[in-house]
Formats: sequence, structure tokens, C-alpha cells
Amino acid sequence: MHQGKQHGLADHVDEIIKNNYKLIIVPDAGSNDIIECAKLRSYGKAVIVLDHHLCDEENPDAIVINNQLCEYSNKAFSGAGVVWQFCRYIDKLLKTSYAEDYLDLVALGNCADMMSMTSIETKHIVNKGFHNVKNPFFVFLSEKNNYSMKNKINHTSVAFYIAPYLNAICRSGT
Repeated sequence: MHQGKQHGLADHVDEIIKNNYKLIIVPDAGSNDIIECAKLRSYGKAVIVLDHHLCDEENPDAIVINNQLCEYSNKAFSGAGVVWQFCRYIDKLLKTSYAEDYLDLVALGNCADMMSMTSIETKHIVNKGFHNVKNPFFVFLSEKNNYSMKNKINHTSVAFYIAPYLNAICRSGT
């Protein structure tokens, strides 16, 4: 975990190198970690970046999957959405269907990251995810905020009554 509000690998490279990790998957960050990925690769580590942030330059030392850097039409998809699409691809390869079990978290991630709901794909996934909330912590937060949310889990209620708690926790550092 980061000590403050930040993204990427900078504060974890030495720890990753020290441990015997062979593959590092970086969700919702890492596109701009050119130096860090080069250092990890020099130690024989493979890096997969699953991100949605804009990037200043190409990263030759990692596999970067980023909806902002390719022809993928939905630029209003959060890192949670990019990770979910990656999981769907792994499901396809392995002939499994685990990714669907996390659609509520994809919806929550897109909402908490304030992604535009003008994208048909993002809006559809958010609506579908909020109609089938399974994650125990998400269920707990919904129950605790039920009065304010008026028994409705939707983009607006989550944006006002759940996302602020999650964003505050993630940005609190130490």
C-alpha cells in the first residue's frame, strides 16, 4: 500500500525486487512508470500494466493495456473497467466465467473514479453491476447508507454515499 495519494510502482520497486516475484500486475496505474518497469525487467521481472491514465511515452519494458493508448472506443472506462476486460479475456482463454462475479466492483470503480456515464458501455456495465451487488464490503456499505440511498443502488446514490468513504480511505495514507 502507498503511504500517500499516489499511483504506480515508484515506492515499491525495491520491495518487488527483494521478493521473488516473477510477474507484477499493476492495476489502475503504471503507464508512466517507464524507469521502474525498466529496473524490474533488468531483474527478470515481467510487468503487465492495466490502466486508463494518459501516458507521456511508450513503455517498452511492460505489457501495457490502456484504453487511452489504443483504438478501444471507450475512453470513459476506469482502471477497474480495464482490469475487468483483462479478466474477461483470461476467462475466455481458460473457458471460465469468474469476471462476471466482480461486475459490482467494476461499477463501483467506475462510479468512484467519476468516469463519464455518457459512454454506452460504461453506463451499461455500471447499471448491470449495481443490479447485482455481491461483494460483502459493498453490501455492508450499502446497508449502512440505506436510509440516505433510499433503498436504491445506482450511480447517484453510490457517488454520494459510498464513493466518498472509499476515496477517503484510499487517500488517507498513514
